[in-house]
Parts: sequence; structure tokens; C-alpha cells
Amino acid sequence: MKDAIQGGIASSVQCVRGCIPIRRSKSLTFEGAWLSGFRIGIHLFYSQEPDKVLTKTMIDSKDHHISFQCSNMVLMEKNLEKMDISFLKTIIKYGGIQVEQVFFHDPNGFMIEICSCGNLPAVPMIE
Repeated sequence: MKDAIQGGIASSVQCVRGCIPIRRSKSLTFEGAWLSGFRIGIHLFYSQEPDKVLTKTMIDSKDHHISFQCSNMVLMEKNLEKMDISFLKTIIKYGGIQVEQVFFHDPNGFMIEICSCGNLPAVPMIE
């Protein structure tokens, strides 16, 4: 799993999302990787009990997930296909705006959404 964090998982996030690895504090004595890009940070950690990590196979767009915006969905999908990552593609319409969404699981089974949500206006709920 340690190699997966340093190589596979971190590389997946780096390739799909465009994040770059950054240095971690030397005071952190546990294995992991930090990635940064587009004003967000992603922290990946090595599990001390990898057999207890949940894995999911069914992709459900209504499952809890974290969402990232992407300006080039075609390239992002090609990267997922190149890495042999299964995904679910959906399109939603918001007024006259069409938003593409791609859902997939990271190696730990957590749902990730990559979308063209930047096309949507960010309208606060409070007026």
C-alpha cells in the first residue's frame, strides 16, 4: 500500500486532477502523500490495516462523494480510460447550462466526482 500512495494513487490524482506532490512536514512519522493544485489540497495516508479498508464496486452517483471541477472533461475521461479506471458519466441540465459529471472510486473505495460544474453560477442559498 505504501508504494500505491507514493506511486499509483498519488499518480492517479496527479494525472486525473492535475495536482502536484508537495513536501510533507518531517514531523509526520506516518506514510502518506500530499498533493496540491487549484487551491485545494489532497492528503493521502497509508493504512496500518489495509485489509480493513472498504472497497466498493458499484458506482452510484448519489453516494457520498467529493467533487472537483474540470475544464477539459474529454482529456480527463481519456486519462481515466488510460489508467483503466471504471467510471459512470452523467449529464445534468441546470436552466440552459449542461454539466458533465464523471464518477469513479479511488483505490480505497471513496467516490470521486469530476465535473464541468465551473459552468454553473455559484448562487448563494441566502438572498
